[in-house]
Amino acid sequence: MYTLLRSCVENNERKIEKLQVLHKAEDLNLLRELYRADWPSQALGYYTLDNFIRWQEHVKQPQKVWIYTLDDEGFRKNGLYLIVDCFQLFVNILPVKMHICYCERH
Repeated sequence: MYTLLRSCVENNERKIEKLQVLHKAEDLNLLRELYRADWPSQALGYYTLDNFIRWQEHVKQPQKVWIYTLDDEGFRKNGLYLIVDCFQLFVNILPVKMHICYCERH
């Protein structure tokens, strides 16, 4: 199992989170749809997931491919995934949407 060290902004403390494997087809399909919703800028992330999801559907025997994310709810917010395929690693995350306000000083 992989671990990821993430900085927590809210209270300035570090937190270690374990990566979880996404097993359920509905979770994988939901993750893929998050990338489709931001089309075409996230086409690479979509097609990477789509390729592995379709490949797993067609292969009858278990393969050495794992799709990880931070937690059950986290991937629904940021789309983070890590795909480990034997000796290859594919990582993607959706862009953070930031709202910047410019205020005039008097």
